[in-house]
Amino acid sequence: MRDTEIRAMIDALHAIAERDCLSHRGLARQVGCSTGQLSMVFAGKRRPGVRFIRLVVRRYPEIRRLLATSLAQDEQCPSVRANPS
Repeated sequence: MRDTEIRAMIDALHAIAERDCLSHRGLARQVGCSTGQLSMVFAGKRRPGVRFIRLVVRRYPEIRRLLATSLAQDEQCPSVRANPS
């Protein structure tokens, strides 16, 4: 997962927490992860793993759509990779 996708997911989680009036503890409980893990992801000290992302998109399908849109845009505009030779 790229940094831009992680940032978009974190921003979406912040917006959800604000919308639903949830603290970090409340959001972590809703997602199904620990408060510490959520705080470290929010602070950029830890990258979200597959399990964390799976928990988030199961609880908040709108984030799944956000990530799917990002992936679709990548397929339309593939990045140019430098030739390593």
